[in-house]
Amino acid sequence: MHFQDLVFALFVTGAFAAPTSLFARSECAQSCIDADNKCRGDEATRNMATCSSNFYSCLGAIPTAVDGKTVPPTVCSAEKEAAFQAASNTNTVSKITYPDNAPKMTLKNFTRYCDKQNTGCDYNFVISRNDGSEERCTILRNPGSGAIDEFFSGVPCTSGSSSLISWSLSYQFGPGNEFSIITVTNTASKDITYFGVTRPNSQPVTDLRPAGSGAFGDLGPSDVQTF
Repeated sequence: MHFQDLVFALFVTGAFAAPTSLFARSECAQSCIDADNKCRGDEATRNMATCSSNFYSCLGAIPTAVDGKTVPPTVCSAEKEAAFQAASNTNTVSKITYPDNAPKMTLKNFTRYCDKQNTGCDYNFVISRNDGSEERCTILRNPGSGAIDEFFSGVPCTSGSSSLISWSLSYQFGPGNEFSIITVTNTASKDITYFGVTRPNSQPVTDLRPAGSGAFGDLGPSDVQTF
């Protein structure tokens, strides 16, 4: 199955082509951004993984499938669900709950290093499932230019791996409030998992950490969903 064919493709490909009202700069969305700014605070003490998780829980940018449709469950859900229902016409929004022992995944020690020339970025992390299995991933991207703004889809975690990684980026909340969605699609177990990173291109720049680089800690755990 191609990634583009999945029910989540509306949110994680190309231009994030969701109905404008779902992710408009509403008062609710702005409150999520303000809370994220407060969470991050000082560079020396912030926990980026925790702040990113809180931001996505507030914003609801990571979708959940309901009856084959895409629904954004979130604290900001009232206006978004209304917009979704108007767009879908016939589908009813319902809440999905997961048992405590549901499959979950964490991306451990997620780091991204981009060179000073902005020609390439390296992504390193460990896929860790709550069944105890782990897989180390190293993805080397060299588009030649504009590396920190590159989108990619279906890239193997390592050569021959059944874990395919996708990275999408959006600036729809303005400069300094960009966010990325990382997708792990496993073609063997036929499941998909989503993670979010806020401000991947707005971390402090140093000689050893050029623009686009960052150590984002552990991402997740996130629910593993089958397809």
